[in-house]
Amino acid sequence: MVSRGKILGWVPLACAVLLFPRLVISEEWVTQQDREALRKAGEAVDLYCAGGFKGTIDRESGRAVLENGVGGSNTMLDIMQESKSSAELGDKAAEKMDAGWIVGRVASVGFAIFLGILWYFCCWSACPCCKCCRCGAKVRKTHIVVKLILLGIGFALTFGVIFAAAYGRAGYTTAVDGFDNMACTSAKLLNGTLGGQASPYFIGMMPLLEEFKGLEQSLAYDSPMMANIRQQLDATAEVSDSMYLASETLALLKDVLTTNLPVDVAVNQHECPFCAIMGELVDEISKVLGAGAASALSQARKEIDTQLSKENSKSLQDTFKSAADPIVAVKVLVRDTFGFFTDKDKFLQVRGHLAGDGPNTVAHITGLVVTMSVFLVACMQCSLLTFVFRERAGKPEEEGGPKPFSKIPHRIACCTWCCGWLFMVIALLVGGLMTLVGVPMSGMCLIMDDMSPELITNIGPALGLNLTGDEGEQLLDIVSNCLVPKDPNLNAALLDLIYVKDNATAPKETLRKKVVESVKDSIRSKFDDIDKSMGGGSAPALSTDPELVKLTGAIYKNPMSMMIVAKDLTSDSTYSGLYSQTTLAAAAVPCSVQCNDAVVSDEVDGLKGKTMKGVENFVLALTSFGTRQTLRDDCADLVNCADALTSPRGKSCKAGNNFVKLKQNLMDAGTFRCDTFVNPLDGVSACDVKFMSGTFNAAKSRTMWSNDCLSATKEVKRKQVLCNVQQFSDYVKDYKTRIEQAMKRIDLAVTEVGPAISKGLRGIVEKDLIAPIDRVADDVTCGLMGGFYREMVDGFCYQGINGFIVIGQSYVACGAMAVFLVLLMYGVWRRAIDNVNKSSVALTKVVDFDKADGVLPTTPQN
Repeated sequence: MVSRGKILGWVPLACAVLLFPRLVISEEWVTQQDREALRKAGEAVDLYCAGGFKGTIDRESGRAVLENGVGGSNTMLDIMQESKSSAELGDKAAEKMDAGWIVGRVASVGFAIFLGILWYFCCWSACPCCKCCRCGAKVRKTHIVVKLILLGIGFALTFGVIFAAAYGRAGYTTAVDGFDNMACTSAKLLNGTLGGQASPYFIGMMPLLEEFKGLEQSLAYDSPMMANIRQQLDATAEVSDSMYLASETLALLKDVLTTNLPVDVAVNQHECPFCAIMGELVDEISKVLGAGAASALSQARKEIDTQLSKENSKSLQDTFKSAADPIVAVKVLVRDTFGFFTDKDKFLQVRGHLAGDGPNTVAHITGLVVTMSVFLVACMQCSLLTFVFRERAGKPEEEGGPKPFSKIPHRIACCTWCCGWLFMVIALLVGGLMTLVGVPMSGMCLIMDDMSPELITNIGPALGLNLTGDEGEQLLDIVSNCLVPKDPNLNAALLDLIYVKDNATAPKETLRKKVVESVKDSIRSKFDDIDKSMGGGSAPALSTDPELVKLTGAIYKNPMSMMIVAKDLTSDSTYSGLYSQTTLAAAAVPCSVQCNDAVVSDEVDGLKGKTMKGVENFVLALTSFGTRQTLRDDCADLVNCADALTSPRGKSCKAGNNFVKLKQNLMDAGTFRCDTFVNPLDGVSACDVKFMSGTFNAAKSRTMWSNDCLSATKEVKRKQVLCNVQQFSDYVKDYKTRIEQAMKRIDLAVTEVGPAISKGLRGIVEKDLIAPIDRVADDVTCGLMGGFYREMVDGFCYQGINGFIVIGQSYVACGAMAVFLVLLMYGVWRRAIDNVNKSSVALTKVVDFDKADGVLPTTPQN
């Protein structure tokens, strides 16, 4: 036996399932069921929405009807809020919908049953063979004032019954309009939500999910898009290789001039202002290199390679999968909720019972009620009018005597109260049942009208919805921003509502930021940089860049031995003596570690045109204080001082020799760095890019390079090489060749493989990745859902259920007034039929007495 709790549990559960169906999510994001629902929705829009919105909406009075329909507190809401799961609905319903609750809402039904039973006890009095049931029958005279009062009551009942019937008929019209409006709105909502619409523009959840699915499939590591991208990346690696090699070459130059300049220079009281200047110039070249087309091309490759690496592409796949989950949930919710209204066969079958082609059950019932109401009040009025004005009619039995009582009033009254009794039983029973059914429907409508994230959170467990975790939070965000936004003009973007997390502890990141900003915008910005660097045409050659020419000219024309000069040593007692002699002082400022004097070229800002004194010039000046030694192969010879070292000239000679010793230390030092790269072939020997050479490969349509020091992983490894100052000078001078070779390689790479990046790789990414993201970035809005949801609530609740409740209330009202009508007609019938019958009995007695020559008895009172 099914328990009462289970039976009662079906009531809220049925309403909940009708309005909020349990979600059964398919593994497919877009199913054949979705496509069929969309097709039916389109057909339904054409079928249901041709005449526009029907009727008018008065939410204030409609809300009052719904609140009255629930009969106090919203029991449906209480049951759903207190149920922790759908399994508890039955127990909670049994607890809330107890006997007292049911009796309080089906009083009219109980009364109708009581009247139906009472009918069997009262109907016998109308039978001619049961006159004995009419207790106290006698002839009674009714005063005209009483008759007029009864007539007034009859007119009042006539107005009330007709008004209630008309009220019910109006409720029926409202219900039909609401049913049609809900069907139209549901079809539009389903059609727009699934397939999209033009204004406000919405791409549609099915196209959105198809785009997501396409992106998810394209991002698979073995997909055609990823294969094409990897092929293009491999084919265009030369741009990145050439950029990397040039950058490493410039970085090596800067380091040997600055960071790796041996400490011997400073220890021996020398400095290299040229090195700092060249370091700054290298930085400028690096900036030029970074702002050029090659860098833009390389950065675009790198960005794509990074964003679409195997790990990141898998992460993006997971992102789209995660983003699809709440969208699929909303899609299924909308499809299953409103799919009934777009199924023409099922919907028109149901609607046929309401109006249109079909049984028109409800229409016939309401029409029958109106017809019976008109019939009853017409009969009542005929009975009352004849009773009031034609109670006695016909020829008197004797001249001068009273007219006989008319049989018309009691016959019409009898017909009226008998039919009225049946009518009030049916009206109270049907109206009561409709009112009872209206309780849960009104409750659900109030829930729909008050829909909010907080409300869904409270009733979610009863609906079987898991609103915990990220998916539940996103579903609530969609409801609050799309379905029931506080601002009716809000057209929220779904990509701002859906978020993803890289892992359970990672921070939230909206889909817009994760996909649009982090992926699409990052990649597109790199390609935009290519356009900017190209200046609308071909990229300028780096090998002819003024800053580069300036750098290569400076290091080629100005040997490092010339640019390392002694500091100002006037305050140092070891060397201060030489400054007291004019010739020595002139030769010492500034004095390099090169033998000959030289003038700094124009490429060196701050030093151009300045003469750097050679060591030979200083030694020649020093020989005036003694005899030159000839023990060295270079020019840094000491002098045997002719004067005592304590004499002024001896002190100057000694200081001069100390100064030359500084030169000897630097010229003899083998601590300068002439670093190169490691030869990738043996991993030991040196590799110098100045020997790099290129040969054009017609099959690959690009130059192939050898001796470029790049390993199999396209990296270079530095090799420390120590040298003396002269070797260091030659090494730095050769950087003109190294840099020019590197820049030439970049220029060739831009020309030969640049289009494969700016057009080929860009085309693949734009077509298969960026364009789909663009299609969903700003067009995935949900403003249509709120408007359609409001229209649906208006049609279903404020018209459909509202009209249904009004019909039930009108039937109850008709039944209640029929009670008074029956009582009135029963009273009129008894008065009229008793008068007819008793007056007939008295007349019979008179006739019998005449035949017996008796005395005429007293005439009965009328």
